[in-house]
Amino acid sequence: MRFTVSGTEIIPDTDHIREGRGYYLCRAEECVEASIKRRAWNRICKANIDRDEIRKIIGGAIDDNQGGMNVKKS
Repeated sequence: MRFTVSGTEIIPDTDHIREGRGYYLCRAEECVEASIKRRAWNRICKANIDRDEIRKIIGGAIDDNQGGMNVKKS
């Protein structure tokens, strides 16, 4: 799944149409948790973002797009 960043805002880009550099993340729960544990999103956004907020954004984007994507369940 592709995400873009605007300032400190993480934006799902499910249609791959947003300009700018995209950041890709596997949709498996293990990958999401590993990215949070490694503080990858904080480095990408160059800000300290709450872990629960990151989970909410990423989880919501994955839930919204499960019908049209090959989502891995753990």
